[in-house]
Amino acid sequence: MLIGLAHRQARTILLVGLPIFLLSLVIVFSFTPRYTAQSLVLVDTSSKNLLDPDAATTSGPTDNSRVEGEVRIIQSDAVVLEAIRDGKLLSDKEFALNRFNDRLLSAAGLAADALRRCGAG
Repeated sequence: MLIGLAHRQARTILLVGLPIFLLSLVIVFSFTPRYTAQSLVLVDTSSKNLLDPDAATTSGPTDNSRVEGEVRIIQSDAVVLEAIRDGKLLSDKEFALNRFNDRLLSAAGLAADALRRCGAG
């Protein structure tokens, strides 16, 4: 009974299922993989005397704000864009933008601003 129903509705199943499948293939293969990483960095701002390990060291609130400021600088867009320019990452095949994605983003008006900020466009 179920097989008969599927056989009678095969055309409808194909007309609905095939475009969804093809669209999902286009989406999956058009986006480049996005690699992310996390790291933990210990910044020791105290001035330790290595010859006298028993000496007391203090770390004030200014050290914490200095480290936080350095982290914000590293995370800033200007630093990231400078690294992209200096490393010529846009001309590298591995890091270059996906051309299909470029067309989609440019249709939405989003890609031109990003490329202009990187100095590539």
